[in-house]
Amino acid sequence: MNLIICDGELACTEALRQAVSAWAEAHKVGDAITVTVFHTGEELMEGFESGLQMDALFINLQFRNEGSGMRMIKYIRLLNPAVLIVFITGGNEDDYEGYAGDVLRFIRKPVSQADIHECMEIIWHQYCMVQHDFVIIETQTQVLRLPADSILYVEALGHMASIKTTDQIGEYTVRKPFHEVHTLLPPEYFARCHRSYIVNLHYARRFTRQEILLANGERIPVGRNYTSEISRLFQSFNQIGAST
Repeated sequence: MNLIICDGELACTEALRQAVSAWAEAHKVGDAITVTVFHTGEELMEGFESGLQMDALFINLQFRNEGSGMRMIKYIRLLNPAVLIVFITGGNEDDYEGYAGDVLRFIRKPVSQADIHECMEIIWHQYCMVQHDFVIIETQTQVLRLPADSILYVEALGHMASIKTTDQIGEYTVRKPFHEVHTLLPPEYFARCHRSYIVNLHYARRFTRQEILLANGERIPVGRNYTSEISRLFQSFNQIGAST
């Protein structure tokens, strides 16, 4: 897993790095996690545009003389909707309420090891769940082995189904009924939220009784009959570390 830390304060980046390393050593996964540290938003964007792989990101919300980290997040989200983001802030979380759907957690400075370890539990859990699952789908022209973590959601299309993805194709129409496609998907992180929609909880950033906001900005409707169950699954998926 490629984990990125970006903050202009050396003390903060070192505390974050040490906390992540301590968690990784305690869970015996140190060899599986690569930590890269940047001290400016400009350095981060140069790395990202040069092909830097990013599975999780701890980032300061405000960089001195560089403006808001929010702009970088919006850009990163366009190119990599799956990245798990934790905001580091010295201010009030309420000031960024409108961006809550973009992030996994907010952490107040000075950062504590307990806060970082809770985030790492969630990040590692979600990362591991999506690494090894593939779905075999049949379109009108080919049979594909599609990584499950590339699927944003599935939508019913009459007697067929549309699979929306994060890859360059973006959408696949499959020659299977919606309910059959559902049985192919890993139940740990795919959930039916509407009679015509199944969402990948890995990309779900905000849940209300009416809709789910995805990491790419799309909004998926929530059916009345699915509200309770999808609420339970959403909270469970995003709070796995809180009870460990």
